[in-house]
Amino acid sequence: LGYAPSTCANYQARLQARFSALGEGLIHLPMADLQTRLDQYFQTQACAFSTQKQYISALKLYVQLCHQKTLILRPSRRRPNPQLLILSRTEIRELIHALPNLKHQILLATLYSGGLRVSEIIQLCPEHIHGAQGYLQIPGNNSRRVPLSDWLWQQLQIYYREYRPLTWLFEGRSGQAYATTSIQRVFRQALAASGLPHAATVHTLRHSFAVHLLEQGTDVYRVHQLMGHHALRTTQRYLKYLSTDQTSVRNPLDWVDLSAGCGACAKSKLSDRR
Repeated sequence: LGYAPSTCANYQARLQARFSALGEGLIHLPMADLQTRLDQYFQTQACAFSTQKQYISALKLYVQLCHQKTLILRPSRRRPNPQLLILSRTEIRELIHALPNLKHQILLATLYSGGLRVSEIIQLCPEHIHGAQGYLQIPGNNSRRVPLSDWLWQQLQIYYREYRPLTWLFEGRSGQAYATTSIQRVFRQALAASGLPHAATVHTLRHSFAVHLLEQGTDVYRVHQLMGHHALRTTQRYLKYLSTDQTSVRNPLDWVDLSAGCGACAKSKLSDRR
């Protein structure tokens, strides 16, 4: 069915741990009664939203495989909207330089610089780096290109000469793509070495990338394209995390070149002389 082994094991554990509490006859109940029983159980056990979703997904899969039925169920409460953690530019620098290993530094810098998901960076190949054209091609999306940092391009050339990756830009010891767990471990090591907030995750780099783009004046629709979001509202949620420091805002008149004067002013001066 295409489910990962970890997903199957997780679903099996959910069913074994809670199916007995709800009763074997649960799946034969009418849909409305089944939803009511589940709501009562979730509230009694104070189940988190993610736990509710896992149990419902496991139950749906079990019924589909064993009884050839499709269940239409929902969690009993909506997912909370957690506050995102955004790292500052200074913290990003500290994180990247926290580990002495060049490969780890480039890995973290590429994650941030491209606003990449872990699933995207493990598929990154050398041919996705277009240094002469100045952009990074995102794997699996030919229309999504992110401007390539000049610093990162220079460091990538050094990295390539030293490591000589063949298939993947970041490879394990046997030449296979870098594992997701390896990337997460590198991030945790850099986090500990830099002394930054331990609530940060690899995905925090992606969030920080989006907020920093918006803070430097990039249009929200352009950020939406760079992030590869399906819905614009997903990108718009970053707007509330923008810095409130008013000293960084320039008056738009400062962007207007007034040094050469204007035709209307010149004509006015001539008429005054007359």
